[in-house]
Amino acid sequence: MKRLLNCGIICLLVFCTNSISKVFSDLPDPKFGFKTFFCTWGGTDSPEFKRFLTAARPEIVQVGFYGPMFHGYADNSKSTGYPMQLPVSGQYKALAAQKSINNTIHSLGLKVIGHFQMVNVIINDTHTYDFFDFYENHWPADLLGQKPISDINQILQRDINGNVIIKKHYVDYVGLCLSSPYTRKMLKSMLRLAIRSGLDGVITNYNYYWSCNCPYCQESFRRFLAKKYSQTELKKKFGIDDIKTYKIKINAEIPGYPLEKAEPLDYEAMEWAAISFKNAYDDIIINYGRMLKPDLIVATWNHIGNMSITEERMFLPKNLWGRAENYFWYSGGYGPTDLKQKKLGDGWLDCLYIREMSGGKPFMLGKYESVRIKNSIAEGLATGGSGMGLYINIKNPDGFAGATRYMEFVHKNRNLYSIDEPFSEIGIVFPRISIKSGYKQCMDSFKEIGEYLAQNHVFFDVICDENINSKKISSYKVIICPEIYVLEDKKTALLDEFVKKGGTVCFINKNSASIIRKNSPPLVFEAEKNTDIISSSIKNIIGDLSSIDAPFTIRTSAFSKNSKRIVIHIVNYNRDEEKGKKLSDPSDEFPIPEKNIKVKLIVPKSAKTARVMLLSPDNQEKQLLPCIIHKGWMETYIPEILVYGVLDVSFGN
Repeated sequence: MKRLLNCGIICLLVFCTNSISKVFSDLPDPKFGFKTFFCTWGGTDSPEFKRFLTAARPEIVQVGFYGPMFHGYADNSKSTGYPMQLPVSGQYKALAAQKSINNTIHSLGLKVIGHFQMVNVIINDTHTYDFFDFYENHWPADLLGQKPISDINQILQRDINGNVIIKKHYVDYVGLCLSSPYTRKMLKSMLRLAIRSGLDGVITNYNYYWSCNCPYCQESFRRFLAKKYSQTELKKKFGIDDIKTYKIKINAEIPGYPLEKAEPLDYEAMEWAAISFKNAYDDIIINYGRMLKPDLIVATWNHIGNMSITEERMFLPKNLWGRAENYFWYSGGYGPTDLKQKKLGDGWLDCLYIREMSGGKPFMLGKYESVRIKNSIAEGLATGGSGMGLYINIKNPDGFAGATRYMEFVHKNRNLYSIDEPFSEIGIVFPRISIKSGYKQCMDSFKEIGEYLAQNHVFFDVICDENINSKKISSYKVIICPEIYVLEDKKTALLDEFVKKGGTVCFINKNSASIIRKNSPPLVFEAEKNTDIISSSIKNIIGDLSSIDAPFTIRTSAFSKNSKRIVIHIVNYNRDEEKGKKLSDPSDEFPIPEKNIKVKLIVPKSAKTARVMLLSPDNQEKQLLPCIIHKGWMETYIPEILVYGVLDVSFGN
């Protein structure tokens, strides 16, 4: 007989100053973590700035600019505008102002991270108060020591003909070449000054490579190829007779992807460029930076869009991805909503991908919109990240109040976020090896399946194909493989073993789908018989899994430390688009609450009781919800979710 249960076991956790319980052996502080974050490009002289930090107390405050773009443009009166929005122009005055801001942040017990440009520097037609003028005429030896080299061309990215490469993004840029030893020397001197300004860490911006063909890059690429291939292989694969003298045209844009008819050497160039940047980053930021400050927090700011194949790290070997880095910023998941087209302006799949690639380190998705502040913070938290802190309009009362309330919620309910192991019954394989091998169409298949899973509110993870191992996949009931063209034999063998142990594997491409279960013949769907391959195949496997019954505007995830406690996050993207059509500030968010949401969970075999508590920053009162346990399932109903809610579920014997 079904019973409504309002009592059970309460799980008590010890409060931990770190927001995560994972251990990262590659970091100075292996337990580094945080869940609240704020980033601003300006406005530090406003009264709301310190008032917001005092009220919301974000653990990380990302503010201020340092490095070559700062020094090369700070003396220009336009430097108080985009892109740096310095508190005052003039590098000496700006450094003093930023140091004062850093002291203010420290006085509140918070950490401050400064932006440090790695490649882009601003130029203009007259070379007045731009990087050229700075380097050639105004190099501040008292701040940075001796100029690394007199010829500025030796530190800049150049094309095959030796011409300096110029790019445009709002303003004109030239790029620093990180293969040049003189560039690295300059960046180290600038990093030293930044750390002396009172920073706890730096996040690098503009982690780009523009097909530089300077002698330094040529030599580095030749060494890369010579190490990877024998001379016989180089001749057969690329037509290179003598790698020591061969002048290679390097075609590698990062962020970017090889052109449609790219040569095999172009894919090698993309991998080399990604590794080359990481090597330079490690040399300058990690090794030298942590020599100066052993506990230096380091991060990178990259771009993913909506799961784009051009993201900066796509061609970086997995063992180097994020190594020794504390946290990750990706710009992506752009809004706004278009609910008639079922577009939520969400970055859910982006976040799950970053979580997988980072190994559970903190991450933020930088969504370029200033309206759905609460929704953006909730999305980051729900997927295991650290909320969202850019474009919080703290001068707007709704923006100030919403962000403060959500960060206060995290501080008060820290135990909810110390549960950081995903509770997911489905794993969807991200075909990274195939994409790096030229099969870019795999991304579309992956995104379509991921969106379908999210809309059907099952608990799922992203699994990078390079990360497939027996321990990792054993926690899932189902593994879904979208279009995959390249996979190591040992990875395929692990999937076979997974099926033999009782798991289900579903292979899906645009023409057919195969569901493979233990002791059962494959269930095959073909395009000519059933045009909706994805829905037909996935519906066949999700009926026996935990899920939430809700409209497509809901997204959900779950985390668990053991079988006795599950923490479920629910994010509601629904809003009144007509009332909020101006999209000018947080007052235009106009969320529409979702009511009576059914939650159905598979419970541990020994569970006889359950306690379900609903918490939300939108409702200060905790709610104890009635639930039913029957035949291995638990059911409960969430009365209402405005934007974000968390279910804390504990099971008892």
